[in-house]
Amino acid sequence: MEFYQIRYFVAVCELKNFTRAAERCHVSQPALTRAIHSLETELGGALIIRGGKETRLTPLGELVLPTLTDMLKLTQDANMAARHHRAEPRPRLRMAVDGSVGPDLPTRLLARLAKVLPKVEIEVVVGTAIGTIDHLIAGDADMALSCQAIGDSDRRLNAVPLFREQMMLVMPDGHRLAEKSAVRVDDLADEPLIVVGRDEGQSEAEQVLKAHGVAVHDLHRCDSDTWAQSMISARLGLGIMPEQQMIPPGLIKRPFSGAGVWRSVSLITVRQRPGTIEVGALVREMARFDWTMRNAGPSVVAALEMERMAETAMRT
Repeated sequence: MEFYQIRYFVAVCELKNFTRAAERCHVSQPALTRAIHSLETELGGALIIRGGKETRLTPLGELVLPTLTDMLKLTQDANMAARHHRAEPRPRLRMAVDGSVGPDLPTRLLARLAKVLPKVEIEVVVGTAIGTIDHLIAGDADMALSCQAIGDSDRRLNAVPLFREQMMLVMPDGHRLAEKSAVRVDDLADEPLIVVGRDEGQSEAEQVLKAHGVAVHDLHRCDSDTWAQSMISARLGLGIMPEQQMIPPGLIKRPFSGAGVWRSVSLITVRQRPGTIEVGALVREMARFDWTMRNAGPSVVAALEMERMAETAMRT
């Protein structure tokens, strides 16, 4: 028994006319007649008696009509539900990520979120540290993972530290500083430096030098870590990059001596912006996530702050 046979039979019963039923079903009358004959053969008897301009049901037809009508409605309801399901937009989580943050831990975190909310569509926008914040403020992202320092002066944003990353000096193999197991920041005073970012004084490398009182006058700027690595490979200068960042063959990393140089990676959201269930779920997973592979997970205060953010997002 085929669905179209049931549909043709019910149409004839409702209209009491083969011609009008064929028009409703958008088929030729002979095709409709053959389909009903096939249904009658399968059910073991005649279902419809033709009499002049109208038709009437046989006792077998009257017996099976309610069941076949219910079957037709259930099938149509199932098809409509499936169409609505396909048409409904999937819930989406948009995360802006500083391109210098290694993908290992964030992707593991997103994998956990996908198990909690299997229907969520995850969109990751990768950019520079400053560009990531711009995406967030513009409403193109629900949250951001960034190493950009957010001061108290910017009351639009809320930042919760997640983990720390050690910063390394990146240089071509064979450079004079490559002989050292660790370098001092003041070793860079006479070295050209490659920095990522167009705004003067805003790059991580410039902030490290400023914090240690080292002035470097020979700077080259670019917009991405990939370009920075290529420029370092071409021996245009050295770079300061996170320990977990992948570098191409021919480049080497050296830590800074003493306590080292570190940066903090934070979860950043916009204050007073309505949250979503997806944001709340991810923030809650962040609070539970083991960040110890990156030397320090969220502090107790940070974990409590993330729980508060999650509850706020869930309520809105």
